[in-house]
Amino acid sequence: MRGQLLAKELNLDGEKIRLKIAAAFDRLADITIQQVEEQVRDGRVTLIQHCDGTKEIRYMKGVDPRMVGEAGRGLIRFAEFAGLMDRAPEVHAAATLISLAAPADGASFAQKWDQPAEPAVVDVTTTAEAAPSLPAPAEG
Repeated sequence: MRGQLLAKELNLDGEKIRLKIAAAFDRLADITIQQVEEQVRDGRVTLIQHCDGTKEIRYMKGVDPRMVGEAGRGLIRFAEFAGLMDRAPEVHAAATLISLAAPADGASFAQKWDQPAEPAVVDVTTTAEAAPSLPAPAEG
């Protein structure tokens, strides 16, 4: 909504912008799909340039799973933009939910937790044990 108001204030053509975005999505989808197809056919090629100026080319079999994931996400975003799919709810991160509930009887809660805990007594017997000796350093 705010974007539409800004576009009106700046006299931008919303339909023209949508067409540009659709063209960009289409181009990006073509590029990522082409990359995945090349990796399926040829594997992954990595060019490494070392600090001394030498170059190394590494060939690895298989497809980079990140590239496949990005291609899939890009296609989903394009379909959502085009209105072919409903937008999925955003998931940012997993969260741990800890639910704390006060006891029904607040007086017993205060009575239990308002005092310091009783220290526990532990019997420990010590035994004399020789410390391990380290080997003598080698000369040389």
